[in-house]
Amino acid sequence: MRLSWTLSYYFGKHFLLALATVIAVLAGLAFLIDLVEVLGRTSGKEQAGFAVVMKLAILQMPMLLERIAPFAALFGALLSLVRLNASSEVVVARAAGFSVWQILLPLLTLSLFIGFFMVGVFNPITAVTYSQYEQLQDKYLRGKSRLVAVSEKNGLWLRENTGDGRYVLHAGRVSDQGSRLEDVIIFNFGSDDSFIDRIDARQALLSDGAWQLTEVLKTAPGRQAERLKRLRVGTSLTPEQIMESVASPYTLSFWELPSFIDTLEKAGFANVKHQLRWQGLLAFPLLLTAMVLIAATFALRFNKRKGGILWMLGGCVLTGFFVFLFSNIVYSSALHGGLPVILGAWSPAIVSAMIGGALLFHLEDG
Repeated sequence: MRLSWTLSYYFGKHFLLALATVIAVLAGLAFLIDLVEVLGRTSGKEQAGFAVVMKLAILQMPMLLERIAPFAALFGALLSLVRLNASSEVVVARAAGFSVWQILLPLLTLSLFIGFFMVGVFNPITAVTYSQYEQLQDKYLRGKSRLVAVSEKNGLWLRENTGDGRYVLHAGRVSDQGSRLEDVIIFNFGSDDSFIDRIDARQALLSDGAWQLTEVLKTAPGRQAERLKRLRVGTSLTPEQIMESVASPYTLSFWELPSFIDTLEKAGFANVKHQLRWQGLLAFPLLLTAMVLIAATFALRFNKRKGGILWMLGGCVLTGFFVFLFSNIVYSSALHGGLPVILGAWSPAIVSAMIGGALLFHLEDG
């Protein structure tokens, strides 16, 4: 027996209303917590007034919505199914010959489409707003601007201020996680932005607080070109700072990440963070669907007479905490090379789906 369109629409409508309610509550709480956190970080910074604080909190909201979406799906499905179960509508549907899977099909389909929407449409918006959020943080909270720019055609560009001016460094290729550069060009400028000289080098090695240049050609206006075997250019940068200055994976949309990952690989930068982000977005619809499956295992067993409310809420909270903790563990492990990137990104969604599916099979057989 197939579930009718009318019944599917009815179950789906309950799920969407519950999901919207849960998202509104969680988003409100997340916004308030983030606002308080930003206020604490901007205290004592006169240039960061309340308007800047509000702008920072608003710009981070799309990212917060993306992060709370799996938990919203979990509690939204729980709320809708508990209502349907408490009013005996699920009992009647099952007595009419419909299986648990047929009843859940509208919810699973909607969660899958919501996941695709968030990845394909909402994520590009998140990337834009989070990029603006990072720029405001650099300006008002960190007191610095981005150090590094990487592109497939132009290689690496790096800027650093010195005591009496600044220099701009270009490298055709990077290796050893940002500590070794090849085909290097350095443009030195004075404090008044006047051009001082240009340095070309075959290689630059970051060591002992300086760029150690080899096979150097130094040219300056009104001077004869000078060739040197080695030259030392002081710097306060570390390989970690250079790597951190590369565009955050969260400032790039789902559609931009593949090409940027390829660019980083060609430039010699590590791209594990960006690969994890992209694979995590691919797994996102499955994760939302898995949350619905897990919620169903608690909601369909709901019984008011046996203290079911506490058991159900406690089980859902623990499940949500387990998914969050497990996701962080496998992400950290994949980030540091302990797990393959694909396994680190897909494990939370696959494990959650397997647990929810196994429990529902047991419920259906029972």
